[in-house]
Amino acid sequence: AWERGLFAKADRVIADTPCHARFFSETLGVPQERVRVVYVGADESLFRPAADRVPGTPVDVLFFGSFIPLHGARTIIEAARIYQGPPVRWSLLGDGPAKPDCQKAAEGLANVFFEDRIPYAQLPARIHRADILLGVFGTTQKAGRVIANKVFQALASGRPVITRVSDAYPAGADKSGPLAFVPPGDPQALASAVGKWVTHSEALAERGHAASALYNHAFSTTVIRRQLSDSLAFIRTKNSSRE
Repeated sequence: AWERGLFAKADRVIADTPCHARFFSETLGVPQERVRVVYVGADESLFRPAADRVPGTPVDVLFFGSFIPLHGARTIIEAARIYQGPPVRWSLLGDGPAKPDCQKAAEGLANVFFEDRIPYAQLPARIHRADILLGVFGTTQKAGRVIANKVFQALASGRPVITRVSDAYPAGADKSGPLAFVPPGDPQALASAVGKWVTHSEALAERGHAASALYNHAFSTTVIRRQLSDSLAFIRTKNSSRE
């Protein structure tokens, strides 16, 4: 009720995804005509494409984050356990509440590596050393409504991403190969998706190019500026009518 009262006072409500826009209308009672979507995007002064990377052996599959429930990092560990395919290094970077549980679950797995949190400015270089980036796999309702920062950052850096299925993404976002969607909390689906990409590792560079193209088309600063400008157009109209 407190949140409904706050949202009711706003002339315009900005949501980060279409899923959250629907949530604000259906759950918090915001009239649909007051809600607009403006994507989060990435800091393009840091996250930008680098030279094509020739996948090594093993292929580096990178997750980075704060190990919160939304991320579903335990699903990554279970996927690594059952994975069958060309050699893969499953790298998990960062710290957070679920990390100890993940480390315990990964005991005895020679293909799983944990890396300490690094300064933010060093993150793009670490992304560029990876071949495939992992998004989020949590089963919470919120996990299905968001596009995680890590996904924007990976796409902006020219790296393909495997993440949980969500209606938060633009229609057809996976068509040209930069994204693969798997059911939430499904390690078998994740292991299979990684195996499919790694088996055809020669296509990873092209997937990276498609990742950059998707970011530029749907999530770039240019797109965000246009979304924000359109969202605030009613203010200009209101001021013009007053004049």
